[in-house]
Amino acid sequence: ANYDVCVMARGPVVWPYLETIKACAPNLRLIFNTVDLHYLRELRQAELANDQSASEAAVMLREQELELIDKCDLTILLSNEELYTVRELRKEAPLTVLPVVFREIPGAAQGYEQRRDILFIGSFPHKPNIDAVVYFAESIFPIVKRQIPEISFKVIGANPPEEIRRLAAIPGIEILGFVKDLEPIFTNTRLTVAPIRYGAGIKGKIGTSLCYGVPCVATPMAVEGMGLTPGLNVLIAESSEAFANVMCDVYRNAELWQLISSEGHKFALANYSVEVITERVRNILFSVN
Repeated sequence: ANYDVCVMARGPVVWPYLETIKACAPNLRLIFNTVDLHYLRELRQAELANDQSASEAAVMLREQELELIDKCDLTILLSNEELYTVRELRKEAPLTVLPVVFREIPGAAQGYEQRRDILFIGSFPHKPNIDAVVYFAESIFPIVKRQIPEISFKVIGANPPEEIRRLAAIPGIEILGFVKDLEPIFTNTRLTVAPIRYGAGIKGKIGTSLCYGVPCVATPMAVEGMGLTPGLNVLIAESSEAFANVMCDVYRNAELWQLISSEGHKFALANYSVEVITERVRNILFSVN
């Protein structure tokens, strides 16, 4: 009785408790924040691995997430791409888009010449990040290393598993693990990478790179639904050869680097700032009441 609205995040986490919440507070307005469409991420992983049982589990997860969408007063999706995906399945569902928010969006603290190396950032309990780093280290980095022998690849992320830690044996790869203060690393990094091969939602690693004014090279999957413009505020490539070549081009091109850096920072300010997201949250709370 003390609350007007309940925001529930992540389908697999909240689905078991939906009926309990509704029984205890039948007049409570419910907002379901997907964080990302978990079923879509799991389905894409199953397709990449050609795993039929995982595919069937993803379909079951889809039914749970759709049940939450059906029974909640509003559903938050992180990207327009996911909005379109859900709209095809639930034409009348009340949906809205609310992307990630960043408190600090400082831009580039120093220029191209003072920077070097490439960076990946992501939490490793999240399986798409493990796949991305292993794929990059084994299929893309050797091509880059042949063109730029002095380059290093640094990996930030909490709790790296053994399959990530072992990559440190490859010359030029540093596994840094958890890093409390990201600013010094982003200040000195020339390029970030997001070689994501499956997933859903908005990638915080790309948003973070935009905030610090560090150009990012990403797969089409990584930038899905973010509204970024290839060649203006992000660089996109899919195959390992193309990804490596795009990386080397921007790494050695100060003019292109500066363009992507400044335009990426502008995009972050316009879309991910506290001021922008606060206004959207106000509108969301007003709409359900």
